[in-house]
Amino acid sequence: EIAGQTTSLVAQTMSLKVTPLECMDLKETQTMGKQDPYVKIFFGLDTSRVWSTSPQVPFRDVRFKDGPLLEVQEWKGPIVEDGGKSPKWSADDPKNTAEFAYLPGVEYLRVEIWNKNVMADNYIARAWISLADAFRCTRKPGHF
Repeated sequence: EIAGQTTSLVAQTMSLKVTPLECMDLKETQTMGKQDPYVKIFFGLDTSRVWSTSPQVPFRDVRFKDGPLLEVQEWKGPIVEDGGKSPKWSADDPKNTAEFAYLPGVEYLRVEIWNKNVMADNYIARAWISLADAFRCTRKPGHF
């Protein structure tokens, strides 16, 4: 209450929507048949924010590989049966869009590609996507 007037703060919630579309030239992790890839996306605070530095490209995988990640949100996309080394996901399928509550201060998305197997899934690839670079994109979405 300020000078007899009641005030209220309304928190606005912003969201970040991410739709994976395709991968190209993935490494092959399947010994028989074609691999069945799916995407995992992680959005949250990572060690680059804790240490107050941004990861450097050649340094990034080593630095985050065994370090603590303070991930807040995780999304797992649909499996592309027999997607092989160049899977594609439909932009029109709502199940193929991740939606995260936007967190100010988060600078990167971590995207991983996995191969679905009966016993245990195989890791295929990882990428860190700079949100600043993605937000600067003024034309149609591109490859990251």
